[in-house]
Amino acid sequence: MMLQITQKCNLHCAHCFANASGTGTEMSLELIQNKILPQLLKNQVVKITLTGGEPLCNPQIKDIVQLLLDNHVGVSICTNATLIDTAWIAYLSKYENVHFNVSLDGMRLESHGRFRGNLSIEMFDKIISTITTLGHYKLLNGILTTPNTYATIDEYIDLCCFAKKVGAHYVLMNPLSPFGRGVKTQQLAYTNNEMCLLKKQTELLATDNFQIVYIRFPNNEQKPIGKCPIGSVLYVFTNGDVAICPYMVFAANGENRYNAKDFILGNIFGNEELDLSTEIKKFIKHYLMQNTAYKNCGACSKGCYAIKISNDQDLSDCDFDICPLAGSKTK
Repeated sequence: MMLQITQKCNLHCAHCFANASGTGTEMSLELIQNKILPQLLKNQVVKITLTGGEPLCNPQIKDIVQLLLDNHVGVSICTNATLIDTAWIAYLSKYENVHFNVSLDGMRLESHGRFRGNLSIEMFDKIISTITTLGHYKLLNGILTTPNTYATIDEYIDLCCFAKKVGAHYVLMNPLSPFGRGVKTQQLAYTNNEMCLLKKQTELLATDNFQIVYIRFPNNEQKPIGKCPIGSVLYVFTNGDVAICPYMVFAANGENRYNAKDFILGNIFGNEELDLSTEIKKFIKHYLMQNTAYKNCGACSKGCYAIKISNDQDLSDCDFDICPLAGSKTK
């Protein structure tokens, strides 16, 4: 499960699909303890990802993490690494079921800072230092990056080398999304040819202990599309709404035929009888199963539903951008 514990963020990233800013609501420790934790234990949820906004903007972040760890729930924190103090990192290192995923979009202030909306050299140095410290204490899981034209391919090579050096298990490359502010920043996206070159130049760095994950890169090799993991990881918004997939909700908030409410299972704060397992099965059976067949394609239920929603396609349509039958072409 992913918990959006705050809508607030101390940065203003060009691509933010949640449109996070310095304002917004937050999820309190009390609600997590009284409403969410019982559901986690009831449904045998073993791992929570804390997200936002920037999770560290929630003033109760340390207490929230401690609550989950004390109840034997693993914790992953997605962060921009600008607000983490070294003492807390050292303290958390005694636990085996906590780690961080850090966003980094370039190895220069001019690239990362422009994309993230803050050109402070002190802040950039803090990010690099924090990532290094997390690696030292073996709390760094992965580095998340969004390829964009502020950074060169050589920078992404350097970024992967840096991640490898400090002990990250992977670098995840995820292109600019067509949700939130990403809709208005598509001009910053790499072309398909540039994406292919980026992959070619960086995949050589992968080893058995270090992976590079490419999300929605051009499928020129026409490889089969992996099955959508929808329903395996739920997302809880700060108001308690539970989404089958957060990206479907964000996509449905755009100018298309879809309603974001259609992808909400219920509210975990307001419904004492909410049974998450039952609601997942009902949603998949009644909403998705009837929308998965695509002609005679053997890839039914594959591809990204959120992308189809943002493109105002039927959910039964092919995921044209990466479908091997449609044929992804460079341009």
